[in-house]
Amino acid sequence: MSAATSRPLFALVMLLWIAPALAGTDDVCGEHTARSAAVFTLSVDRSFEPIITFKLCNREDKSKRFLLVSTQSRSHKDGWDSKSIPLAPETYERLAQLHEKSLNYDVRIDVGGNDGSMWCLETQRGFTYSKACFWTPTEDASARRLDGLVDLGRELWELAKLNSSDLH
Repeated sequence: MSAATSRPLFALVMLLWIAPALAGTDDVCGEHTARSAAVFTLSVDRSFEPIITFKLCNREDKSKRFLLVSTQSRSHKDGWDSKSIPLAPETYERLAQLHEKSLNYDVRIDVGGNDGSMWCLETQRGFTYSKACFWTPTEDASARRLDGLVDLGRELWELAKLNSSDLH
């Protein structure tokens, strides 16, 4: 094999070897295959309140799908208090549908404020990664095309049994 053909082959092998790391793989959802990984992460950073992060984890074995809810906490050595919520198939599908609906946002709408919250939605599909953050999406959600994101956030908040008055 010549040097001209071995370099691209080496680069391809290396890319395939490190692709999961490049694709945002983490150990939180565990295994990373074509059908097992984080579907999305939604972080809600509220003014003067701990950050709460929701991560929907898919599994090839559909009975092992779960939602990971992490709350910023000074009492834990890693800074986070996390709990895993097992999901029935219909609950997982409802969250997946709400996630799809939440992607209808328009990042060109520029809104901001001093207090409120910042919601960041991260999505990974194959090698396509996206992250979009919105200031208090509950504020004028329809006009900002954020109804889907708000619906997803409310559903996650309810599943985690968090106080609905703390969501803004």
